[in-house]
Amino acid sequence: PSTGERHREFQNTGGRAGGLAVSPDSKRVAVVDRQRVCRIYDLADGNEVQSIQSPDGRLMLVAYSADGQRLMTAAGDRTIRAWDTENGSEAWSSPQLPNAIGSLAVHPKGGSLAVLQTDGTLTMLDVTNGTEQRSVKTDIRNGHALTFNPNGQWLAVADRTGKISFLDSTTGREIRQIEAHAGPVWGVQFSPEGRWLATSGEDGKVHLWGGTSAAGKTAPKQCRREGKPGYLGVSVDSTGNDDESLVILVVSPGTAAEKAGLQVG
Repeated sequence: PSTGERHREFQNTGGRAGGLAVSPDSKRVAVVDRQRVCRIYDLADGNEVQSIQSPDGRLMLVAYSADGQRLMTAAGDRTIRAWDTENGSEAWSSPQLPNAIGSLAVHPKGGSLAVLQTDGTLTMLDVTNGTEQRSVKTDIRNGHALTFNPNGQWLAVADRTGKISFLDSTTGREIRQIEAHAGPVWGVQFSPEGRWLATSGEDGKVHLWGGTSAAGKTAPKQCRREGKPGYLGVSVDSTGNDDESLVILVVSPGTAAEKAGLQVG
């Protein structure tokens, strides 16, 4: 397997970048920064096409709805807001949560937003109006990267110790755990078909794992990409329909976003 070829790098106009999310059609990427702004870029040329200003609290996390019509952001004031991606208007805002928000993920079927708080509470919110659907306690503390597998049956959660935990998305029960990085894991994302799981960490590495690990199979590293220490987010897209050719988008703690192509067949 290849270690990845860098395709492109572009600067976040808002300075130090935080979380990122790629739109479902893979044409745009949303990046949050310390200026309370979510900036949306065209992935083809790297130009900024839209920006959304948060009224309260520094933006930390961002996630697209499954249909791409809404963008959910989590702020330091422990609230979540949904924005219309067409005009940037606010669609809804959640009540202030009891604990800090560690991570967000949208269910593949599109109806639910998973919110993991730092005390281990996993809450599902309705994407259309922000109402709570259910809430369960997990054993995860300070989880700060979250993703569903493609069928939505389980979640992969990254933490500050370098581990990835796989949870039943309904009950919150831990299924399996792997040691992924030497230090905090900042990004985790499945490939579209679920065959691969990409992780990025404070160690400056991006790993690609066999995505079947939650089913009890081994998760050997298939390839590795090293770069600037402290990658903060990772998103994966497929250039074909068989998960053999992937594009991984990562964002560093500075101002750069980077695309890397990986042949994993």
